[in-house]
Amino acid sequence: MAAETLNKINSAQTLTIIVAVSDGVYETEVTLAITIMPGLSPGTVELEERFVTLAASGEERVRSYWLASTEPAGDGMLPIVFFFHGAYGDYRLFLEDDEVKGFIAKGDFIGVFLSSNGDLWELEGSDVQSDISFVQAVLSDLREVDLADLFQVFAIGFSNGGVMATTVAQELGFFSGIATINGHLREAQLQRTLSQPLTVIQITGALDTTIPADGGVGFDGEQYASAEISAEYWANQLSCNDENSSLDVPWGDYVVDDRVFFECQADHRVISRTIEDVGHVRRLEGDAQLINFIWSIMANQ
Repeated sequence: MAAETLNKINSAQTLTIIVAVSDGVYETEVTLAITIMPGLSPGTVELEERFVTLAASGEERVRSYWLASTEPAGDGMLPIVFFFHGAYGDYRLFLEDDEVKGFIAKGDFIGVFLSSNGDLWELEGSDVQSDISFVQAVLSDLREVDLADLFQVFAIGFSNGGVMATTVAQELGFFSGIATINGHLREAQLQRTLSQPLTVIQITGALDTTIPADGGVGFDGEQYASAEISAEYWANQLSCNDENSSLDVPWGDYVVDDRVFFECQADHRVISRTIEDVGHVRRLEGDAQLINFIWSIMANQ
């Protein structure tokens, strides 16, 4: 004789089977409990900490990153978006952002969240300590992620993380698009060339002095180009042929100055949005949603 029940425990399903055996006089029974973990369903965000090993000059170091994903509603692969936090922060800056989590839950993309090697991103060299090496190792590791589309890789960075995004685009040539939030180019980066075309979205607070909107020495002692010159660098590198400037464009409760460069290589664009009367901030009030604005452009590349 056998009896079974099905119970939900913490979203898993437990199948209980009771097996009874009798010889007509004596009877014994055993209870078997089998727990079945459900597959991901759309709307459920799964977080996974993954580990990569960096090696250089006989030295090895293990670092971890967080992967956030959901089961896509349809067939096919999902784009990948790297998120780079600002100075003195870590992966949680974007991972705990409700707007970011909402896009992941809808199956718009897989989120990759990294923490810097130190207080600031290490942007130079191929040494084991370099954060550039870290990103390379993560890109290799993502080959093992079933739904990850390595032909659609993007990066979003805030402040020092924005500078990190521009650097990986220049150094690695693996990204389809990047977005910087108050984190445009250092002057030294203006001498570098791109190896692969991409879309660039640059968002700048007009009053930013941490990474100066008008150029100059930043919070980290580095010399920065202005946001205007940074946008022109990308447009020149991508051989853009046309520019449309629109002044005093409303964006929620804010007024912005948009410069959009068209007809770039492989149909990419360069978009520079300067927010009037705003300094070095990552979140805006009301309807001016930064991630929504960025992803609405990236998703169409």
